[in-house]
Amino acid sequence: MIKNDAGETAVRYSEPIQKYIRVGNHEYVFIPRLGVSMAWVAEESVQPLINMVQSGCCGAAMKRFFLANEEAANLWLYGHR
Repeated sequence: MIKNDAGETAVRYSEPIQKYIRVGNHEYVFIPRLGVSMAWVAEESVQPLINMVQSGCCGAAMKRFFLANEEAANLWLYGHR
């Protein structure tokens, strides 16, 4: 897991778009940068986001939130892999 100094985890949204979501008392905005939509997420929100299923194309249920890998986090944070 990629974490910041505040102990939050980098979570990636499957599409490179801005996405607002609320998990419990926490609100997150996934911001797209260089094709990666990511947010820093509190520890207690990580598993609920990863397990969340949303509707997708043609009504299919899909998981859309994933732990960001190092390559995605570096691209989002620094503009390189």
